[in-house]
Amino acid sequence: MTPTHICHHINEVRSLTVELHQLRYVVAIAEEGSFTKAAQTCHVVQSALSHQVKALEKELGFALFARNSRHVELTAAGRAFIGPARESLAQAQRAVADGAAATGELRSDLRIGVIPTLSSIDVAALAARFVAGNPKAGLVVTGGGSDRLVDLLLHD
Repeated sequence: MTPTHICHHINEVRSLTVELHQLRYVVAIAEEGSFTKAAQTCHVVQSALSHQVKALEKELGFALFARNSRHVELTAAGRAFIGPARESLAQAQRAVADGAAATGELRSDLRIGVIPTLSSIDVAALAARFVAGNPKAGLVVTGGGSDRLVDLLLHD
């Protein structure tokens, strides 16, 4: 199928506008179990996050979350939606990384876990060298015990 045919087919099914930041918000809410915590994770105000999710639900024509005053959970449609949403975000990140790799630039995040016994290593100096050599890449340094770091690695 050619790109023109694919676009025509998509338009025949239904013209949807789904933005990546909306998918990020939905995934964050599902993972955090709270609009407030998800907003903090995404570095946006809760009202903006809530507005974007409501707009997405309206665009999709179905609710992603069942909300009440105590908690939020995925609806059946939300549970069906969340896996492909995660995959779409991962594919978008790979597309950006692949494009950047073609230019020789590193744009991915480097995540480093440091246990207290490695405090003799000058992590700050290593981080500064990495950032200087890769200005478009992100760097996240997390300290803690090995159990915590393994848990973060498995659930990130």
